[in-house]
Amino acid sequence: MGKNLFSVTEFCNRNGLNKSQFYREIARGRLIARKVGVQPYVSAEDERSWLDALPRAQIREAAAA
Repeated sequence: MGKNLFSVTEFCNRNGLNKSQFYREIARGRLIARKVGVQPYVSAEDERSWLDALPRAQIREAAAA
């Protein structure tokens, strides 16, 4: 069975964010963190919901030279 809770550092490492971006996502209501004691953690389910809600990248083809 996989891990169910991720610390701020673990979540950031898993998803390529820095801590400022992490807290910004929470402040904007796009990411849910839960407190265990005084430390915030993100559940695997909330991580998946956050990832699923991210917008798709729009990549344009380079113009032919």
